[in-house]
Amino acid sequence: MNQYNYVVSAQKPTAVSFSVKGNFLSPNEQCLIVSKGSRIEVFRFDGEKLKLVVEFGIWGRVASLKLYHTTNRPTAELFVLTEQSNYCILSYDDILQQVVTECSGQLAEIGAKAYDDGSVVDVDDSGRIVCTSIYLGMIRFLQLNTGVWGENMQPIAGRSSSKGKEVIGKRISTEVGISVNMRFQETNIISCCFLPSMSLPTLAILYQDAHEDRHVTSYVVNVRTNSKAAGIIPSTNVEPGANLLIAAPPPYNGLIVVGEQSIMYLQPMNPPITIYMDATVMKAHEVIDASRILLGDYLGRLYLLILLVENQHVKDIHLEKLGEISAPTSLSYLGDGVLFVGSAYGDSQLAQLNTDKNDEGDYVTILDEMTNLGPITDFALVDIEKQGQAQVITCSGAGSDGSLRIIRNGVGVHIQASLEIVGVKNVLSLRPAYNSNIEDKLVISFIEQTRVLRQIEDELHEIEHYSGFCLTRTTLATTNTVDNHVVQITDQSVRLFEISDNGNLLDELSAEENARITIATTNARRCAFSTGEGTLNLLEYKAGKLERSGSTKLANEIACIHINQFPLAFDDDVIVVGYWTTMRTQLLSARDLSVIASVDLGGDIIPRSILLTEFEKELFLLVALGDGQLFNFQVDPLTLQLSNQKKVSIGTQPVTLNTFSAGGATHVFAASDRPTVIHSSNHKILYSDVNLKDMSNITAFRNPSFENCIAFTTSSGVMIGQIDQVQKLHINKIPLGEMARRICYQESTRTFAIITTKMETSLPDSSKDSSIKILDDQSFEILDTLTLESFEVGESIASCSFDGGASDFYIVGTATVVPGDEDVRKGRILVLQVSPERKLILRHTRSIDGSPYCIQPMDNKLVVAVNGTIGIYEWINHGLSNVCCHRSNTIVVDMAVNGNQIVVADLMRSISKLVYDKNSRTIRELAIDQNSNWMASLSLVDDNIVIGAEVGYNLFTLAQIPNNTMDDTDQFEVIGEWHLGEYVNRFRKGSLVMNHSDTTTTSSSTLFGTINGVLGVMHNLTADQYLLFSQVESNIIHIVGSIGHFDHSKWRNFRGDRRVAPHRGFIDGDLIESFLDLNRSQMQQVVDGDMGGQRLNCSLEQLFRIIEEFSRLH
Repeated sequence: MNQYNYVVSAQKPTAVSFSVKGNFLSPNEQCLIVSKGSRIEVFRFDGEKLKLVVEFGIWGRVASLKLYHTTNRPTAELFVLTEQSNYCILSYDDILQQVVTECSGQLAEIGAKAYDDGSVVDVDDSGRIVCTSIYLGMIRFLQLNTGVWGENMQPIAGRSSSKGKEVIGKRISTEVGISVNMRFQETNIISCCFLPSMSLPTLAILYQDAHEDRHVTSYVVNVRTNSKAAGIIPSTNVEPGANLLIAAPPPYNGLIVVGEQSIMYLQPMNPPITIYMDATVMKAHEVIDASRILLGDYLGRLYLLILLVENQHVKDIHLEKLGEISAPTSLSYLGDGVLFVGSAYGDSQLAQLNTDKNDEGDYVTILDEMTNLGPITDFALVDIEKQGQAQVITCSGAGSDGSLRIIRNGVGVHIQASLEIVGVKNVLSLRPAYNSNIEDKLVISFIEQTRVLRQIEDELHEIEHYSGFCLTRTTLATTNTVDNHVVQITDQSVRLFEISDNGNLLDELSAEENARITIATTNARRCAFSTGEGTLNLLEYKAGKLERSGSTKLANEIACIHINQFPLAFDDDVIVVGYWTTMRTQLLSARDLSVIASVDLGGDIIPRSILLTEFEKELFLLVALGDGQLFNFQVDPLTLQLSNQKKVSIGTQPVTLNTFSAGGATHVFAASDRPTVIHSSNHKILYSDVNLKDMSNITAFRNPSFENCIAFTTSSGVMIGQIDQVQKLHINKIPLGEMARRICYQESTRTFAIITTKMETSLPDSSKDSSIKILDDQSFEILDTLTLESFEVGESIASCSFDGGASDFYIVGTATVVPGDEDVRKGRILVLQVSPERKLILRHTRSIDGSPYCIQPMDNKLVVAVNGTIGIYEWINHGLSNVCCHRSNTIVVDMAVNGNQIVVADLMRSISKLVYDKNSRTIRELAIDQNSNWMASLSLVDDNIVIGAEVGYNLFTLAQIPNNTMDDTDQFEVIGEWHLGEYVNRFRKGSLVMNHSDTTTTSSSTLFGTINGVLGVMHNLTADQYLLFSQVESNIIHIVGSIGHFDHSKWRNFRGDRRVAPHRGFIDGDLIESFLDLNRSQMQQVVDGDMGGQRLNCSLEQLFRIIEEFSRLH
């Protein structure tokens, strides 16, 4: 029973909820701070790009961020409030380069009713007081005190850093002084803010009364006496759509009220100023200076609000549209006309605000974008190329920011330059001197010629003549020699010449008459080559001469050959060869060409590339076959005997092996139809897929213009690219301009089908246009579009066959949404087929009474969830016919089918399992969960285990328990509960990582996508793994602590509307893998169980290897 799960983020949150700017890192520079779910990131801005300085997670979902300054601290402090009503104040220690928790606390009120739309927080401009509006009719005020630490003054909750729990004493720190909870007659507070430059804190409040009218008022607040009095802004009626208050910048001390159709400016002793605008909802604002405020609406339109001043008084206000941006959740002005646009619905952006209009008639130019996957409404997990490497295609974004994102795990090659040259057979490189650590020449070999390109400053120039280099023959091999010469091996001869441009040819040895050199290899001391028929010749480079040092005739034709490129513990160089007919590999001594070791590879596929290399000071032999299979052997450094044979598949076509260096370590690049980087970590060979295809040869090409680059050949020529040092997710964007809600893949037609929705921009009568699109699975070009009827919205989609796979259909469920009617009473099931011309053909339509929220295929039939009814349909006489129905749900939000079993997630009634009886053609209830969970999605782990995600950001695991009573319905027992902190929209079985290696960690995986853009992974755990990781979690917390002093156990406890339960059955993989970022001393403390933990029953090395293996699973 797979009841334990390891949960980790393959992609951490990307949706920006808040952003602030200020002098957080140092007194003399502004930085940008953004929050994404439960993570906070701090950036420096260099005038062009944002550079990440520090990022950290907190154990809570961020509900508000406020950056403020105090008079006795040179840097700003960050106030963080979580959705669980915990708060903390953070600062940055520039000396220790770490985030410091100044203090923390809890603002929860037992029995109080929280606002549905979240909390409102503000800090007055002097940093004296924080207000938090969390509960109806109440505002909590926190007075901020500053002082100097001493022996008798300890901070509330202690003071800790992001790197541990060490106390830093005798410096300025912040404490929360008086904390009072004031009640207000304005029960439903919409927005509030402090007015600036006031002698006493003055709070303006926007609220809604019992008649749903909205008003503004203000209060002077005195937290020392727990009292309030009327403020300078009198009570004023405002429009019903007003939702935002903005304090006008000094010296005007007015108040701006932003509504859906108007903007009002309120100021003491003067009548209000009101302007009207087209209906919209403003979602973010930012004050530029005393007279300019930026506003961003829900559609991604950016406006500038200008205060027109006369005689130090605001006489009028003016609103001007600047341009289009992502739909914002936050705006932060970074200076010099640069604006950060934080978005939860599209990519966050850096935008340049111009004084003149551009070609599109806007004042906005997008400088850079920060990828955001959220909200992920659906995703497909598909191995399109059938090579074991799946990729995720997400439906991401909302509104006009909607897109598809193609996500693939692997090593990235970032193209720096390309040479469009036809017919390239190989690419090699040369250094300016033997002991140089850069390459300045590219040698490009063709069938009958060779070209040499030299790096001159930032450009590559072709050399018409280079020393003794032969440019009229194909080049098989070339390198720098220890005598600072250059050797070139062509199909006709071996040439040794001086390294200078006008150098002389020192020596040449030609192949025998009527013979050609067919294969060759060289290092800095000698070369080996064959002229066919099993001949092997060996030459040494001595004092500018080529000296024959050996020759032999082998029993078989040589298919591949390699000579070691680094010194060996063995007493001479070693030549490794693979043969055409015997499927054998041999190691030969360069001293006398005797056989040192031999191994039969078996099978009938010949070796095509062979390499002797070193990983982490251990010697390995790699042999690549013509079908993409790769053997690796450990090689004894003294005897060169082979052992520990392993075999993996890294492609389907012949593989070429070459070495390169990354991060000071040797890596091997296996170029084929599925390029792979082979490296070693913790003495285990790892295989990382590369994000590019069509790579056949590579060579190192590193110089100041191409730092840490490689050159490689493709079908179109030669490219130079920089290669990542680590494997990571690579994300490509397919903009749609509308929201993609559902996606489905159909292998037989090589297409994706998506359901999209386009929002019309008029308010309040906004409408949605929905359509079905099919896209090519390679280019993602839209092949055809079917537009749905008015008020019809696509809800679900599946690929289904009714005849055992002979013909495939797309099944789409639609709902007719009538404005003003909360219930969906009509819908359709559309049966679509892709024609040979790759167009959509509507084969059948069936009307239904409700919304088909879920559709799944089941054994040549169709399972459809219409509102709360599960129906089974079959294909008869070219139409859908209902077989049976079962109603026991409110609204079905997700559904999984396993054989004849149907697992249902209900909006309000948790999870149930149904079974379809083929004989009686009926559905009956098999198992139910008695708990009342508001569901979001589910994942079927196996026949008995189900994982559910509910709307309170929790995960839970259910196990089916046989019922021994007369009732034939089994029960689901809760065997795991955990607070994820993310809203999961979809689960999919599978993995992003290809299991090349011989890892001991074997686990089935499930991916999930969330509203905040998290792409998460769940792995099944054994009981022993769960017990180990549970203790590791506890020990890490004891050693490292937490930013904000928030409690990890409370954060992970299951929290529903009606109950709170201790977390169990799940492991926090992000916390576990933070072990890999600790220094060795901290790692040993975790293993030893220091500072209140428990000693682990494994060594540091064993734990490191276990956690590292799990980290490679995503």
